[in-house]
Amino acid sequence: MAGWDAYTPGSADARYENLSGGPGERTVLYLARRYLGLSVEQWRVLPWWQQRMYVEGLEQEELMHYEEVGADAMADPLGAGLGSFEEMGLTVIRGG
Repeated sequence: MAGWDAYTPGSADARYENLSGGPGERTVLYLARRYLGLSVEQWRVLPWWQQRMYVEGLEQEELMHYEEVGADAMADPLGAGLGSFEEMGLTVIRGG
């Protein structure tokens, strides 16, 4: 079976989690498809600022909502910490 080694070992659920980016990213990808008509590939090649702009629009339309993060986390105007954006598959640029 040529190419079988290219797959992540383990269960189908583990491969699904790895490929889909987890629950947060799946939600963003689903909303990007449903409301913006973007495929997974189209979403992932967008620059970070365009992804954020669309996420903010979805949040303003109350299609997405973020829980408040702890006071020690670096929070953005949407209330999601930088780690939350990374979990959703968004690119976070850190720097000084």
